[in-house]
Amino acid sequence: MRRMNELFSVNMRRKIDSTEKFKTTAKSKSMYKNLYFFLLLFSINTATTAQTILQALQLKNDSIGEYFESELAANDTLIDIRNGYYEEFMSWGANNHSTIRQAAIFHNDDGTRTLGISITTWDFACLDYKTTFYEIARSKNQITIIPNRELLPILRKSEFVMGTEILTILRKYIPGVRDNAPNAAAALETLLAQFYQIIYRQPRIGTALIATLGFCEYLPDSLGDITEDEWTILENGFGTIELRYDRTAKQFQKEK
Repeated sequence: MRRMNELFSVNMRRKIDSTEKFKTTAKSKSMYKNLYFFLLLFSINTATTAQTILQALQLKNDSIGEYFESELAANDTLIDIRNGYYEEFMSWGANNHSTIRQAAIFHNDDGTRTLGISITTWDFACLDYKTTFYEIARSKNQITIIPNRELLPILRKSEFVMGTEILTILRKYIPGVRDNAPNAAAALETLLAQFYQIIYRQPRIGTALIATLGFCEYLPDSLGDITEDEWTILENGFGTIELRYDRTAKQFQKEK
């Protein structure tokens, strides 16, 4: 009996020693983990003079509200803290990627920041695109909506199809947009508005906003006889326009 007690006592001391050693190791790991996250946050805060993109988006949600969730649902997210960029997207396969939401921060010379957000929704007929801009005060705790007319230049949809095969196809089927037709330019703009939208892509690198067209598959009856190849051109054959951000004027400007 005495021998059993001695063995029990020895085993208990080993367990206690082992437990204390485990606690010490776990405590050390916890300290290292906390130190790692502290250094990570420190590096994020010192890498930029502005709040992070996530903080800017949270300020927008708290002050103005969140966006309505449409039928389109993202299944992945890209967050680039250093470049002030956020993206939600839908991916399927290695090379298939459709952006649902984008946000980027633009720094201004007066210490304020401009937050640009572009979202894509679906109304069961066409994709719908919306871009909104906000100004964040120098204090970083106030945000206001900026009307697009104050930041964006006036663009015409015809600017994206001039010199492309799209124009050739439209003139083939619709006489009213041919060069010799009366008010051809106005007729072309009206026609393009039926199945194109101007959309804006927020930049991850740099400050250039990319303007292009979004295509709606609902076409007017006058284009009902187009071929499959012509359809592909209408869907993808338009151009892009680069808009550079002027941080003094706080406006996007077309390249000269």
